[in-house]
Amino acid sequence: MHTEDLQHLDQDKRIALYKRTDTKSMIWHARFRIEGQTKYKRLSTKRVDFDEARRWALSEFPRLEIRINEYDEPITNLNFKDVARRWLSEREREHQRGDIAKGTYGRDRGTTSRYLIPFFGSKSVNKIAQKDLDDYWIWRQDYWVSGPGATEQHKKKRTPNSNTIRQENISLRLVLRKAVDLGQLRHETNERFVWKHQSMSKNRRPHFDTADYQKLTNHMRRNEWRKHKHPRIARDRALLREYVLIMANSGMRVGEQRNLKWKDVQWRRDNNRNDMLVCAVEGKTGKRLVVCNEGMGKYFDRVKQITCHTKPDDWVWAKKDGTLKEDFSVGFKSLITDVFGSDDERTLYSLRHTYATFKIIRENMNLKFLSTQMGTSVAMIDKHYGHVEVSEIGGEIAKKSVGKNSKSDSDQT
Repeated sequence: MHTEDLQHLDQDKRIALYKRTDTKSMIWHARFRIEGQTKYKRLSTKRVDFDEARRWALSEFPRLEIRINEYDEPITNLNFKDVARRWLSEREREHQRGDIAKGTYGRDRGTTSRYLIPFFGSKSVNKIAQKDLDDYWIWRQDYWVSGPGATEQHKKKRTPNSNTIRQENISLRLVLRKAVDLGQLRHETNERFVWKHQSMSKNRRPHFDTADYQKLTNHMRRNEWRKHKHPRIARDRALLREYVLIMANSGMRVGEQRNLKWKDVQWRRDNNRNDMLVCAVEGKTGKRLVVCNEGMGKYFDRVKQITCHTKPDDWVWAKKDGTLKEDFSVGFKSLITDVFGSDDERTLYSLRHTYATFKIIRENMNLKFLSTQMGTSVAMIDKHYGHVEVSEIGGEIAKKSVGKNSKSDSDQT
């Protein structure tokens, strides 16, 4: 970078203005020296008038000191790899604290290491544009077909499905959000990015309809599935069954349900003095009480019989040694494959979506009540669950109109 003579603005020579000679621009640039740092921080004042640039630099300097010394803003521009590694370190600490699941951390680490860093790598994060994101997804789609992974021996060499793309998009967006936090990317720029492959068609959330849910629960009743010859697998499947039933009858998020302790599972009375079972959860929208469907007490009772860890501070989903069983996703995927085949993309979160869908089509629940119960907004409920098929609604209404009431959710055991 070629510069004209520096114009120092203070006696300690910590703030200086200059113009670049390698460009025709007349804009003044500022150079700051922050105590304890070995490199200068350089910023454009975006001003041509010297007095205006001077006032801007003098007012910016104390704010810059705070951002660097207290909020870890980097002195120099970071490339994507630097930001991604800082973000992964944060995710690792979140995992160690129990804030995110082992599977979530593993997915973020795998996506970032295998795909994001190799593609974006040394590119300055403040230079990333929409075209880079579009080019990335083309590269990602071809990764295992004609790209870097084509010659690798890998058990899942296939084009990513919509759910995989959605999950990987989350990781990429969080890295870029970290760049915003570090002052490396403008918030306005990040907000303008278009995520063409972010969600599934029309933002629909995959759920189990009545027939599929019945098929799933019936399979979990079968002795050949429950009574496995290996004691650990038999225990895990017994827990998984209750995990599935509780999530489908409460609408809790996976992380909220996973982190329950027995002191969080409480019997209370409503305004009509009827007993109700509630779970005190803390998720991404804060703390709230989740009201469970009628009949769910027996699911929690069965969990106690399985784990034998029943003190108030014990984990509900405890392993044999009392530590938290962090992940049911592998067992659930195996269950889904057994029942519906390996191409079925439904996950544990599909049970939460099933809860919402059933509440809408079976009970015509007020969306405001449903959003409060599920810890989300009415707008999100309408966006993600406005896809309920007329054929499904009609079937439910027809059953009720002739007196053929389907079993309640809590009877689906």
